[in-house]
Amino acid sequence: MNEPTASNLPSIFADGDLYDLFGKDVPYGLDFYVALARAAKGPVLDIACGTGRVLLPCLQAGVDIEGLDLFEPMLKTLRAKAAALGLSPRLYQADMSDFSLPRRFALVMIPFNAFIHNMTQEAQIRCLQLCREHLLPGGELTFDTFFPALEFVSTPEKTRVLEGEFPHPQTGLPMRMYDTRSIDRVGQLFHSLNEIELLA
Repeated sequence: MNEPTASNLPSIFADGDLYDLFGKDVPYGLDFYVALARAAKGPVLDIACGTGRVLLPCLQAGVDIEGLDLFEPMLKTLRAKAAALGLSPRLYQADMSDFSLPRRFALVMIPFNAFIHNMTQEAQIRCLQLCREHLLPGGELTFDTFFPALEFVSTPEKTRVLEGEFPHPQTGLPMRMYDTRSIDRVGQLFHSLNEIELLA
C-alpha cells in the first residue's frame, strides 16, 4: 500500500463546508485584522479570504472589503454564509501570486499565515509585487507568517499531532483534526498531512 502524500489526497481546502467546521471560530489575528480594516481610509482586500473568518466580521463592521482565494469551494461556502447574513461580498478566485483586480485598496491583508502558501521565492516576490500594484498611494500591506519555532523544527519526522477537537454541529459527536508533519530543512519546506476524523 502506498503511503498517502499531498499529491494523491484531496486538499483540505477542497471542501469549504468541512474546512469551516474547524476554521470559522479560530480567534487567531481576528481582532487585529478587523481593527486594521476598520481604520483603513479606503477599500480593503482580504487575500486568501477562505470561508470568511475575517472578511465577514469586517463586512458586518461596515468595511468596504473584497476577497480573493484560490479555492472555489472556500468561496462557495463564504458566499452562502454571507447570503445568510444578507451580505453579498465581491469575491475573486485567483492565485495570490497571479491576480489582477479592477480596484486599488487602502489596505491589502493576508491573514492566518496564508502567505506561506507561496511555495517558491519567485511566487513570494510576485505576490508582494502584485499587492503593491493594487495599493492606493499611501496604502498598507499587512500579513503574518509562520515562525518555525524549535517545537516544530525538532519534532521527529512524521509525528501525528492532534490539532483540535470540536463537536459536530449536527450530531454533537467529536470531530478531530490531526497533522502529520515533516520538514525539508535544506529546501526550507514544511509539509503537513491533515486528517479529519468524524465519529459516527
